[in-house]
Amino acid sequence: MRDLGAGQPGTQLWVVLGADAARQTSGWHEAGELLGTYHFVLVNRAGEAPIRHAEAIALGFLPELTRWLASTPRTSPAPRSVAASPRESP
Repeated sequence: MRDLGAGQPGTQLWVVLGADAARQTSGWHEAGELLGTYHFVLVNRAGEAPIRHAEAIALGFLPELTRWLASTPRTSPAPRSVAASPRESP
């Protein structure tokens, strides 16, 4: 992440994680620093238990650096859309 950021000064990097990967951040090298520095998008996908706001905060994600996306199930061959919410209700 540091190398990516250093190569793009002034650019805000966002890390996109599925709920399953978000739950594994405690095993990351320097997890606290990463979660406190970079922006994250947490994606709740069909077939995976959704990650709620309180759970993400307990895992170390900061509300001001985190957004949630909930996928919309595909009902036709059209591309899948996502609905963004800056903060999930408790």
